[in-house]
Amino acid sequence: MITITFTNQKGGVAKTTTSTHFAHYLAKQGYKVAFLDADGQANGTWFLKPYVSKLVSSKHFITQLFDNIEDSNLVCIGADKSVFGIKDIIPNLLLKNKSKLEQLGFDYLIIDTAPSKSDAQIASIIISDGVFIPLHIGKLSLDGVKNVIFDIVKINKEYKLDVKVLGLIPSHLIGTSDINKLNLGKLITAYPNKTMPCLFNRQPYVTVMNGDDKTMDGHTPIWDIRPCAGNIKTASKEMLGLMESLENNVNEEMTTGETANV
Repeated sequence: MITITFTNQKGGVAKTTTSTHFAHYLAKQGYKVAFLDADGQANGTWFLKPYVSKLVSSKHFITQLFDNIEDSNLVCIGADKSVFGIKDIIPNLLLKNKSKLEQLGFDYLIIDTAPSKSDAQIASIIISDGVFIPLHIGKLSLDGVKNVIFDIVKINKEYKLDVKVLGLIPSHLIGTSDINKLNLGKLITAYPNKTMPCLFNRQPYVTVMNGDDKTMDGHTPIWDIRPCAGNIKTASKEMLGLMESLENNVNEEMTTGETANV
């Protein structure tokens, strides 16, 4: 089983949007996928509401051994706000629960973390094979990206691990913005082999998480929204292209990729 964490210490960077869509995408490919929502805001849990486990919550997964979980191609281990109060996370327990998921036939564990440096974020990285770092291209801070990578390097050293930085996912790109283009150029120059296809500043990425929007189901990946026309069609094609790139990076990096020292 492959464990992938989507993380950043800033909010509003499309972390939940990309992680939940990646879980949907992998399930669509025929993989058995567990999604762990380690973010107390629970946006991922809301988006994956039809798939939320009734047997295991994120707090349960992080603090206790579990015996069983629903037998489905996509299962969401829903968020619990009390996760943020946990101070003594035991990596070995998490590894045992990860092994349990593998024994139950899961191919992937996808983890969405809170937009802060927290115990749950660190624990998620510890049990991961690789990490994707979504970032807001409109508020790009290379120093912020470096900080996340530095933490991964530190975790690798302290726990003798080989967690890989799988890629950086730029989002909210405004194609007509010279500043956005400049920031994207800086990112590509600094991390030429890690910069993933961009998500442009499109309304569907905003409204897909808004249950009040009548054009969006709210619990449905963009590519399944009907009618698929106009901006939604463009966003669907863009998102599916990104998902394919993420999968390809995972497949390549798990065998030949660099560690966090990118």
